[in-house]
Amino acid sequence: KCGSSFQPALGAFTELWEGCPWGEAAAADGGNCFRSMRGLEQVMTDCPETINSPCAISTECAVSAASSSFGKPICFHEGLDLKYSINKGHIVAMFRQPEQRIISGFFDGAHSYVKGAEPTMLEYAQYIQGCQTKMLSRHMECESAPVCSDGIPPRQKETALALTRLHQGIAFVGITDSWDLSMCLFHAKFGGSCKAEDFTNVHPGTNSTARSAYDTSDLHGFVDEADNLIFAAAERLFREDLERFGVTDERCEATCWPKTGSAA
Repeated sequence: KCGSSFQPALGAFTELWEGCPWGEAAAADGGNCFRSMRGLEQVMTDCPETINSPCAISTECAVSAASSSFGKPICFHEGLDLKYSINKGHIVAMFRQPEQRIISGFFDGAHSYVKGAEPTMLEYAQYIQGCQTKMLSRHMECESAPVCSDGIPPRQKETALALTRLHQGIAFVGITDSWDLSMCLFHAKFGGSCKAEDFTNVHPGTNSTARSAYDTSDLHGFVDEADNLIFAAAERLFREDLERFGVTDERCEATCWPKTGSAA
């Protein structure tokens, strides 16, 4: 799961579309193709080797069964399992501190909660726990409920599998609460220049915490154990890449953020 805000960044990443005329034109348009289902279908038709995993991307990029010759239904926060072997080494993901991600989802209409009655924040947390872990480890079944909506916490072996896939199959690890630094790292690692689209908050919440963390007191001490293991590993990978590619606040201030109006 990258978050809606990462889609325009990828769409505007011209280097991703080298050799694909349609993709280069889309990149020049700021990646707006990624905001429609038809956009991805066109990419797959014109540049079949560019993307081969419609259900492993996101709702906006999925292809609906009703309109697509690919016959793929819309997928929403699905498990990676069936597409992992195809996409291993080419997967990008943004990770967020688990309790902060849970509270953000709670304020977003109790995102992925399907039990009916409006939950308390603690009830929601207990239901939604392990979402990041399950997306990395569980089977993708586009026809059934998303893995984050089943209310079943990840098992120990699923957490272990998620950690393995995080270390072996994820090409880029970003941290949501270090978004600007993550976008700077993305370009340091893969090339291309920073663009304003990299820093667009596509889906800001009414309780957004752009500069401060959510108050976790309503969780009454609840900790998402599985996702905290994943997040700790993701943070380590992120810090290792920052060091490996020489990405610092000072470098990003000089080379990236002034071009976009962003700041640390």
